[in-house]
Amino acid sequence: LSHFGYSLAVFESHSMPGGAAHGYSVYNKNIGGTFTFDTGPSFFSGLNSDFPAKSSNPLRSILDILGEEVKCAPYTTFGLKFPEGDFLHSPKFGLSGGVVDAVSGARGVEQWRKLMKAMEPLANAVDAMPTAA
Repeated sequence: LSHFGYSLAVFESHSMPGGAAHGYSVYNKNIGGTFTFDTGPSFFSGLNSDFPAKSSNPLRSILDILGEEVKCAPYTTFGLKFPEGDFLHSPKFGLSGGVVDAVSGARGVEQWRKLMKAMEPLANAVDAMPTAA
């Protein structure tokens, strides 16, 4: 905001600077492994400078103002753990042959399609919001 001529003060309510842009680790003694979780939404909403910015990503907006980029390694898959089993998320998630199909069959795929269609107005509204909102 100061870049645009506004006077401002920044207050952090989280236990560490950065708000939700951080992660945490949990050790599971039953399997002897540590799991690390990214709690920040930025990587999922357009941080990668190889793609057009989304107005809903405040971190990307700040980086663009500063002329800075964060090197990102794009990925298209990640693991999912459901009661029905372990699955690999992919671009086919809600399509025939994807995770929804494997868990819920053709009916689930159709329900997923309808959900995504019903969510379009909300997604459009979020994309239309200015970053400061």
